[in-house]
Amino acid sequence: MNAARRKSRAASAPEFEPAVNIVNLSDSEFAVLTALREIGYGQVEVVVHGSQIVQITRSERVRVEEPRGRPL
Repeated sequence: MNAARRKSRAASAPEFEPAVNIVNLSDSEFAVLTALREIGYGQVEVVVHGSQIVQITRSERVRVEEPRGRPL
């Protein structure tokens, strides 16, 4: 991911989030921050080997509500 794309994504971030110096982030570090900011409910798992991020897994929970009064 190039720096111009990072800047455009950072510029569109909501104002309440703290500013991050995206110039010093690696692509994998930026991907972790993006996963954290985009998830509503769930978890982000980061796998590291030899001090390098090698995998990012995002699992998001979505609540599905059944209509009331419907028999099973």
